[in-house]
Amino acid sequence: MTIQINVQDDGSVIIVSLLGDLMGGSVDQLAARLTELMASPQTRLAIDLEKVNSIDSSGLGQLMECVTRSRLRGGHVVLVAPTPFVSGVLRVTHLDHWFEIYDSMDESLQILRENS
Repeated sequence: MTIQINVQDDGSVIIVSLLGDLMGGSVDQLAARLTELMASPQTRLAIDLEKVNSIDSSGLGQLMECVTRSRLRGGHVVLVAPTPFVSGVLRVTHLDHWFEIYDSMDESLQILRENS
């Protein structure tokens, strides 16, 4: 299982767009990339889940670790447009209340820029 990770940095917000399955070995790939992206304190990330087909506990754990690390360093991470499957997993695990989730990239970027 693999995941494609596309990154766009506009100077104030980093958009991380994921495509594929966020499970198993792909989580290690994502962890390494997020560690690079969050090297600076106060990093603002929008993680686009619109094209993530499936997610397992290791994928959820990595997203939680990213958000936690960001909060500790004064950053801000949001999840954007999760697929119905991912939304269902977040709802069943009650993590939909823990993560900050937005339906659109425009909305998430506005929030991240306002809170910078």
